[in-house]
Amino acid sequence: MTFKVTSNYDISSINDKNKSILFQWDVDSDGDLDFIGEGDELWWSDNLDDFKSINNIDGKLLEVIVAQNSDTLSIVILRKKNNQNIIEWIEFDSSTGDFLSKWKNERNNSSQIQLIKADGNNGTIWLIEDNDHLIIDKNGIVAIEINQSDYPYKSSNNLSAILWSDRIEIIDLMEYYGNYESISLIDLENDGFVEIIALDAMGDIYAFDNNFLLKSGFPVKSNAIGPILAMDLLGDDSPELIHQDKLGIIQILDNEGNKIDQIATSSQLKGLGVYKGRHAIITTNDLILFKNDLNGFTNEWNYRFSTVDYSRYLIARSSGKPSFIIDQHQTYAYPNPSYNENVIFRIHIGLAENLNIEIFDIAGYLIESFSADISSSSNYIKEVHWDVSTIDSGIYIARVVAATSSNSEEKIIKVGVIK
Repeated sequence: MTFKVTSNYDISSINDKNKSILFQWDVDSDGDLDFIGEGDELWWSDNLDDFKSINNIDGKLLEVIVAQNSDTLSIVILRKKNNQNIIEWIEFDSSTGDFLSKWKNERNNSSQIQLIKADGNNGTIWLIEDNDHLIIDKNGIVAIEINQSDYPYKSSNNLSAILWSDRIEIIDLMEYYGNYESISLIDLENDGFVEIIALDAMGDIYAFDNNFLLKSGFPVKSNAIGPILAMDLLGDDSPELIHQDKLGIIQILDNEGNKIDQIATSSQLKGLGVYKGRHAIITTNDLILFKNDLNGFTNEWNYRFSTVDYSRYLIARSSGKPSFIIDQHQTYAYPNPSYNENVIFRIHIGLAENLNIEIFDIAGYLIESFSADISSSSNYIKEVHWDVSTIDSGIYIARVVAATSSNSEEKIIKVGVIK
């Protein structure tokens, strides 16, 4: 490997130009992440200098995934040769260090196949074949009665979301309609509550809480392609959002959607990982190294489906009991200024038992006062609407007061109304 130091990050590159990285996985179970990649063959390596063969690539390699629930490392390969889609199940033999082919399934009448997951317990592969859902094993088709609800996106704190072709659904709660190409899960504020990060067909990025309320700073018009990944790259205790745009530039956003860095590259973004103890952006040919890894994969969305075994699962931090009455940073008003639209006060509730909002004009006269019921507030978020249809243009001061039985906190918010 070659190694280059820049002002903000370090870059390690593969010297062999005939090889490119696909993802990381602990192949030999030694506790360190290895690399799996392609080129003249499918290979694996623990240092990107010495490469070991996994499988010859006969045809065009389309997809490689790791099987879930497997006692031994099992990998599923999807490739295309002479208009035939070939799915192959291979397993790692730890005694010899070799990969052995176990079975193949040739799909002769399909134009497009997408792998959903592979299950090592029963040797099955879930896939979408020309818009039809199938489960296959070495003997053929096992089942066809599955759909998107059978492989939801989940987090360890019980959020469960389904991506349909026309909507996102939070199981048993609500739906949000739109044409979204991918979703990711991440706890943007590290408060124990997970957000849904959605990429629409236009390349714009949305961040929703579990009431489908947009987070501050979103949507972001980004021209993004591929999935939105997330990891704390900079060591600021908040995850950054990482994606590649249509110009091939890797964009790094903070947890409010602000662009904080961009990396021009001719390589394709493949995922996020760890190399030499440091968090890394993984591209086909480079590792872009940032802070030391201290989180152990907590609150990270490393690949399109979170992990390379397509788990669609986020390990989130435990929320615990909040220590604040209201979160000052996450309490604000929008749209601000308002162009004759209702102003919405968005309050992050912690220990508060009651909530009052007083609105004053710039001279200090009380214009309006109201209380909000927070007994049913979900996810510690409460939104309160202020009807400004009869309010004159000007600057107003909102005093948001939240209290417990023994203490109180307040936030002063300046609000503009323009008509």
